[in-house]
Amino acid sequence: MLRSALPDPLMKKFSGVAMPGERFNAGDVGEPGAGFLFVWNRQSRWIMAIERGGIVTRFSVQVFRLSHDGKSAVDLTPTQGGWIDPCPLALKYARQ
Repeated sequence: MLRSALPDPLMKKFSGVAMPGERFNAGDVGEPGAGFLFVWNRQSRWIMAIERGGIVTRFSVQVFRLSHDGKSAVDLTPTQGGWIDPCPLALKYARQ
């Protein structure tokens, strides 16, 4: 996916995140970076899996709903004690 395919609000929010296949600093030397593992959308919902580098590599999944006019995005990412399980999350939002 090309960065230009992202809706404007998500392009701005994730401007420092490498697109799938792009290089980023995933290690703990220098400034940590971040990269998308995948970006997927269905209608107004966008699901993004992100790897963040550093001393400890972290992974997260975020879900956004784009407004009807495409000018804003609402974060719908459910959390439970700060952790989410991405497989049921992706399945839930893929079916809506």
